[in-house]
Amino acid sequence: MQFAYRITAMRKFLLIWNQGIPTREQVIGMQIEIIAAMEHHGVRRILIDTRELLPVEETLRKVMTDWLDVPGRFEAIAMLSHSNMIAVRSTMDAFAKGLPRRGFTSSSEAEAWLNQYSKSPPKKAAT
Repeated sequence: MQFAYRITAMRKFLLIWNQGIPTREQVIGMQIEIIAAMEHHGVRRILIDTRELLPVEETLRKVMTDWLDVPGRFEAIAMLSHSNMIAVRSTMDAFAKGLPRRGFTSSSEAEAWLNQYSKSPPKKAAT
């Protein structure tokens, strides 16, 4: 299946949908467009919908994840996948690296998390 992607500006984040199997050059081109869209729309939160992305070689997956894992590049990343196991793995990997990334299988849950994301923990109510 040919690779395709779409970047859509939402209120507080960018939605990146992709499908197929990308080449390294296509991934890098998409990453450049994501950075440009973030600057243009003034957002640093992204939701990446990978539910139609086909499995890629490990070296290409590393190019993708290394770019996502640059500290400070994003305020928050929600990864939407078709598999609960992949969503959990993405979340656990992010926790281990101290990154603001979570995996989801539900788009509504991913969007809710991005819209409510805060770097600081919620303040406790006075008792």
